[in-house]
Amino acid sequence: STVHAHGAAAQVYAIIPSDTGMPAFASTFGLVVFRESEWRWVCSGAMARTPNERIPVVRAPNGEFLGATFGGLRRAEPDACGGALASPLLDRIVIDVVADETDESVLWALTSDGRNTENGVFRSVDGGATWAATNTEISTILFERLRLAPSNPDTLYLSGAFPRTEDMPERTAFTFRSTDAGATFESTEFTLLEGERNLFLLGVDPEVETTVYARVVRSVDAYAQPERLVVSYDSGQTWELLLEVAAEITGFAILDGEIFVSAPLLGSYEDPVTREQVIPEMGLWVSEDGGASFERRSELSFNCLGVVEGELWACSSSLQNGPFDVGRSADGGRTFEPVFTLDDLAGPMECADAVVCELEDLDLVRDTGVDVCLSPPCAPMTIPDEAGGGCSVIASQNGDLVMCFAGMALFFIRRRRASSPS
Repeated sequence: STVHAHGAAAQVYAIIPSDTGMPAFASTFGLVVFRESEWRWVCSGAMARTPNERIPVVRAPNGEFLGATFGGLRRAEPDACGGALASPLLDRIVIDVVADETDESVLWALTSDGRNTENGVFRSVDGGATWAATNTEISTILFERLRLAPSNPDTLYLSGAFPRTEDMPERTAFTFRSTDAGATFESTEFTLLEGERNLFLLGVDPEVETTVYARVVRSVDAYAQPERLVVSYDSGQTWELLLEVAAEITGFAILDGEIFVSAPLLGSYEDPVTREQVIPEMGLWVSEDGGASFERRSELSFNCLGVVEGELWACSSSLQNGPFDVGRSADGGRTFEPVFTLDDLAGPMECADAVVCELEDLDLVRDTGVDVCLSPPCAPMTIPDEAGGGCSVIASQNGDLVMCFAGMALFFIRRRRASSPS
């Protein structure tokens, strides 16, 4: 039986480590958790996630999940049920949430309203129970990412872009740095090349707080343009090119001195010169020399990377003929052992408060980019929960039409939409 969410193929996009057992996973259909030796899930509606969001999620010390959504910072129970607002201060667009690797009780959140609301950084020092702003809110900047320096918890970086205005017709990307735990920030402009639209921070070197890695996101219609992996050795003042990836940079990790970068299988595009269809190269690239050179170590399609207990973990897609949906590697990405596939799902969690998810044709258009009606007259429909909690999804043993549509989505989507208000 295959599973689909909002017309798009079910897919894991993030690994959520836990100090108390098996990691959880964030997917296009919700949270996946390991309970009583079974993989179970709770639908995305539990965290008030909009259909197109791929939300950042972290675990609090008490096992709760905290998700950064367009509907605010949401809190779910350790069994992934629920999804109440974590704080009245964060009842707006929260674009990122991260955990402090040096102190499990410290969590950070970043707002990015994108309208006329000022944005800023918020911190919790009690495992997510309460939150407070670290600074006077900055401005109506469109923030995208927040990253901490593992070697110095007082150093953090932000990235994003200033939206276009009448006075500033060109989008301008930037980085912000704070060395006093978010009390004050220093900003630096980042120069975008033609065909690029934003800068997403990926991580900070575990030992050197001034070394920052980022992904330069290409424009939505710049299919033939590669994405750039860049590094700054001076806290974001200047940047150098490390690697160009023809697809999208969806995974980044640093482990045992090696740098890992991944890219998934994307739809083809037409070469502007030859007019031939081109499928961007996917796989896992690894540098053993600090980024001076990279080798392609795997040709699998990867949607994310993570580090769990000193091992490299990755998410792929069994619906794209991948060998797993989540796997782990003990040899630096040379081989992977499957940990989870969609076939392992035992069913939804039995939550006290059942959640009902709405499935609309608008969701199909947003998720796939294909303006098609699969169920005339295309009226919104509700799929009720039939298992006591969570949500039901479309499941079919012989879903030829659904699989055909999912195939179109996978191989003809020109570019997956980023979970960003910008």
